Amino acid sequence: MVNQIHSGFDLIAGQAIDLEESLPTDHTYTGITCFGTAGENLVFGDLVYKKAADGEWYKADANAEDSTRPMLALVCETINGAASGILMLIGFMRDDSAFALTDGEPAWVSHTAVGGVTSTAPLTGDFARKVGFGCDAGENIIWFCPDHTVIEVA
Repeated sequence: MVNQIHSGFDLIAGQAIDLEESLPTDHTYTGITCFGTAGENLVFGDLVYKKAADGEWYKADANAEDSTRPMLALVCETINGAASGILMLIGFMRDDSAFALTDGEPAWVSHTAVGGVTSTAPLTGDFARKVGFGCDAGENIIWFCPDHTVIEVA
């Protein structure tokens, strides 16, 4: 007999997990999350990567290849370095002060703001990785669903 882990609910035909796209207030999210340990001080909306050397989360930067290749997440609360907190792996997030995304356009790891996301295409020498799409006319909601492809822009 195989041991099975049960999540507490089953989806059957005709049922779904509903992620709310229209987030009515700032600093809200809906999606799939996990707990992680911060390798530095992090705030809501920071784009972070999981560092293989220590398993902790650090701010991503399109200028540094090693911070664009691994697993990415968005920070869902303020997390001090060496503390644990909630990270979103996939879903919708609203941040009125950090996100300035174009509705329907790709969002990228930022090459100008460490830990940021941008609608501005990567520049020569950057490591381009698409992390989702802007998904509202107010430019402050992201559909976060990181692509696994990383390309050095020539």
